[in-house]
Parts: sequence; C-alpha cells; structure tokens
Amino acid sequence: MSRSVSVDMQTHLDLSVTNLTTLWKVTRRDGDVFRFTEHDRDIRYPAPSGPLYLAAVGYRRTSVVNKAGLSVDNLEVSGFLDSSQLTEDDLRAGKFDGAEVELFMVNWDDLTMGDIKIRKGTFGEVIFSESAGSFTTELRGMMAKMNQIILAVYQFECRADLGGTDSGCRNDDVLGVDGRGVVIWPTKELRNVTYKLGDVAIEGIQTATDEWDVIFNYDTDLVDRGPANYGPTTQGGSVALGTGHFNDGLVGAPTNRFDTAYDLGYSRVAAQFSPGPLTIECWFNKANPGDTISEALLAWAGGNFATSSSNVWILGIVDDTDVAFLLFDGTVGGTHFILQGTMPEGAHDSSDHHLAVTRDASNVWRLFVDGEPVATLTNSAAFQAPALFEFRVGSREHFGSDYERFEGMIDDVRLLHGTAAYTTSFTPASEAHTTGPELTSGDLGNNIYHEITTAGLTSSTKPTFTTVVGNTTADGTAVWTARDAWTRHGDVDTVTDRQNFDINTVEPRSVDAWYQFGAIVWETGLNEGLVMEVKRYTDGAGNAGTIELFLPMPFDVVFGDLFRIYAGCDKLHATCRNKFDNMINFRAEPHIPGTDFVMKVPDGKGG
Repeated sequence: MSRSVSVDMQTHLDLSVTNLTTLWKVTRRDGDVFRFTEHDRDIRYPAPSGPLYLAAVGYRRTSVVNKAGLSVDNLEVSGFLDSSQLTEDDLRAGKFDGAEVELFMVNWDDLTMGDIKIRKGTFGEVIFSESAGSFTTELRGMMAKMNQIILAVYQFECRADLGGTDSGCRNDDVLGVDGRGVVIWPTKELRNVTYKLGDVAIEGIQTATDEWDVIFNYDTDLVDRGPANYGPTTQGGSVALGTGHFNDGLVGAPTNRFDTAYDLGYSRVAAQFSPGPLTIECWFNKANPGDTISEALLAWAGGNFATSSSNVWILGIVDDTDVAFLLFDGTVGGTHFILQGTMPEGAHDSSDHHLAVTRDASNVWRLFVDGEPVATLTNSAAFQAPALFEFRVGSREHFGSDYERFEGMIDDVRLLHGTAAYTTSFTPASEAHTTGPELTSGDLGNNIYHEITTAGLTSSTKPTFTTVVGNTTADGTAVWTARDAWTRHGDVDTVTDRQNFDINTVEPRSVDAWYQFGAIVWETGLNEGLVMEVKRYTDGAGNAGTIELFLPMPFDVVFGDLFRIYAGCDKLHATCRNKFDNMINFRAEPHIPGTDFVMKVPDGKGG
C-alpha cells in the first residue's frame, strides 16, 4: 500500500537510523478523545501548539501487515493501566470497546516533516489483566466491517431490535411507521415546541439543581435541551440559526452584532449561583478578529453595578487578546473578582474556538480556551440573582440596555450545576450536546409516558400532567395522552452474585420472562451508567422478581442499587402481537416456506 509522505520525511526514511515514533488517537463512542505516544516524553503535534500526545501510558503493538483484497488486516495493541488516562474502571465498563483509533508515525526530533499514516480502525473488545495491571485489545481494520451483514435478509425472527433505531422499535420520540410503535427511551417534553401527532415524551421533572442543568445546542431551535426546557423570553426579530460549530449555530445576523434588534434572553435560567461545582461553556467564532471591543458571549446581568446590590456574571472576550470571567458578588458598589487569561496563539482568528469556566468543590476557578487552562484562582463568592434578571446570549444587560454585544457565532452553550466538567487540559466534545442529564428513576414518575394526540405548540409554562393512563393533558394548543410505559424503575433486593439478584419494581403486566431479552440500566452504585441484557426473569410475589443477566456486571451489585429496566422481546410473531400489539411494524417473514418445504418432492407414500 503506497503512502503519501513529505519530501523531508522520505529523505529521513532513507537514512540507516531514524527518529520515528508512533502516535495514536483514540476517540471513544461517548466522544471523549485520548492521545498517546510510545515515545519517552510527551509530544505536541502538529507543533508547536497542537494537541498533546502523552507518554504516560506505556504500550506496545504487534507488527502492522497491510493485505490486498478483502482479507482482514488487524493488529493487536497492549499496554499498562494508568490512573489518569486508561483506568481499570473504564476498561471494565467497556467504555473503550468499539473506539475509533488512528495510528501514525512522526519524526520526534523534527515534527515539521509531517506524519506517516499507519492505520485507522476500531478497537475490538478490550481485555485487561488484573494481576499484571495491563490491557490488550485487537485493532480491527476498516475491512473488518465487510464481515458483517449490512443488508436485510428474509428470516423467521424479527430484524428490529427493541430499543434500537429500527422503525417501529425506536428509542427516541420518533415513532414507528404506522402509529405508536414501541417506545423505550422517550425524551423529556419541551416548552414552546411544535409537536406532531404521535410524538411522545416523558414529563420533565424540575428540581432546585435543574436551574443550572441547561443546554442550548441551537441545532434546530432556541429551546433548552436540559430538564427545565427553557424557551427564550426576549428575542430580537433577526436572531437566527446559521452555520455553527455543530450543524446549526446562533448568529445575530451575518454582519451585525447582537444588539436590541438581535438579542436573546432567558428570564428563568441560572436563577442562582449557589455554592458548589459548576461549568459554563460554549463555542464561538469571532466575526472581526483584531478589533479591540470587549464582547460578552454569555452573561447573567441587569441593574446598575455602582448602586445596586444585584449580582452579575459575564463570560467573554477582552480587547481581542484575552478571555475573562467576571463575577460581582452582590455588594453595593460592585465588589467582584475577575478571572482573566490570554488566549493561546491561533485563537484570535475567525475560526471556531471553545471557551469554558469551571469551579470545583474547593472553590478553585479555572478558565479554558480550546481545552487548555489560561487562568486560575480560588474564591468562594456566591451568586444570588434577582428574579427579573435574564440569562443573555451574545450581550449583557445594564438597566434595560444591551452592552458589550458580540459579533459572530455562538454554539452549544452549556451550564451545569454540581459538576466541574474540566479541571485539567481536555479535548472539547466532538459532537453537540443533545440532551440534559440522563433520565433517572424519579423522571419515570408513575411509570407512564405521554403521546401527542392533538398536534400543536406547547406552552411556555409546563402544565400539570395527568398520572392516569388514558387521560389527557392540555399543553398550549397540543394535547398529551398518558400511556403505560415499557420502561420501569426499581431497586435491588437480595443479591446472589454480580449476575443473579432479586429486584423490586412496579409492573402490573409482569409475568415470567417479562424482562427476558430486555436490558437493565444502572443509575446508582458501582455500575452506574452501565447497561446489561437480561437473560432470564422469574416473576415473584407482589412487585418482586429474580433477574439473571447474560454476563456478570463488572462491579458488585449491592442491596438498594437503583436501575431502569425495560420489557424484553424474543423477536417472535406471537410476542409482537400479544405482548406489544405492534404487528404493523413486525420485521420478519415467518410464513414464507423454508428450504425443506421448497425442495420437497412427492414420494411413494404420497408425501
């Protein structure tokens, strides 16, 4: 296989002694990116300001063999666990299974020569040795996918996976091809959103901490994707969605700043800056690099700084060279602190950049640009904001007027309460944040979800949803009807081992095998966030039952662990009809004659 390399690199390769080392970039399925090198010191590539490839994790690989044709050209990678990068917990949880891997070689003594592409593929199952403290995984080449069936074939059992992405058995709020389908993981209902007939959602539960679990990804609208589902309360007529970092983004106008004509505010977002960890972040693209105007990207502001005891915080750009986070602590006269740092070289251009500020449990504030820390300080200032203030995007408010208006693009705004998402250098997310915190047992409420039976626009204020199956809830011009959920929440009772245990869950329809071939999602305990398929379910008295999983969980299951679990499907015609009432979406051909019948011929016995 021929490779394209630079002239300087080819000259170096022709030498009898070379200074080559391997770099590898690992992108997990959850979007987290890890970079390593087999060199004895860290390498920043491309030099001098590219991402950092760490030498902290020792690893080795088998020789790379490129094969012609369609044969699979795999290799094996092994290395040692490292507490800061490749942890035993992550490997046990399967977080690196199926990760995308890119390997290439560079001259560590002269990185300007460019690189030599070696391999791109995916990790197979990652296996670790607890005694040796090491891991081993197969790196599957791109041709490995040719061993998989990618077309639908005639078969007796249904081709759709319950809870997957197949039509009729979906895991989101897009339903089957003919009506309700089987809804496994409904999303939370949104405010000021137009729903069509048949859409479904689960009631969003608002708590005190929800005030800071806010996500505006601006991919399709201006509505919060977090649990509170905030919609804009102030919107200039020309605020629009344009080309952003991920799909769409938010722009005031192609050539205008955010101002009184191009503004955006949310009156209830970020109601208080209470003590504890937090994260504020967004992507931005400065339309006119080089100007010296200070610009606010995100702000919670209002009142008069000099005469009011109101709080204010602002995250933005100062004089085109610095980024800053400013917090007024609520005292008259504007006592405040400023966290300010110089943007790294290259962050002043008109391309997309990531900006974040975090506070950890020790009140350490950190400011990041493109994942690199630029400033830090310790301050315990709290934030109590008046109810009339607004969370502003693209400007900050001062006695009803907009100041420090930003000119450019803003995308993927995220505010998190209770979490300092970043404390050291990191790689910004490679995909837009699409949902708020995961659905939890509390969000499942009374084990129901709601289906739109009258299409329309939901209200800006959440209604009181019915908890009675079959009853309706008016929401703006839309009407929801309560349905029995297939997903239930429960807790662990008696534990035999990591694979076998008793559970408590409320499901009046439950019988033996009800959850068989379904899945359990752990919400608390050592296995929190992990998923495992159910091999066998035995129904017990009352709300009790016994679970056997297909494989043992990687960590101990203990009494009181909380989980979500959904009903299983064996992919048979009778189950789809009798259990799920979903025959219109059944994806199999059980009545087509098989090979034995087709090849059958008459015999002397009249057969």
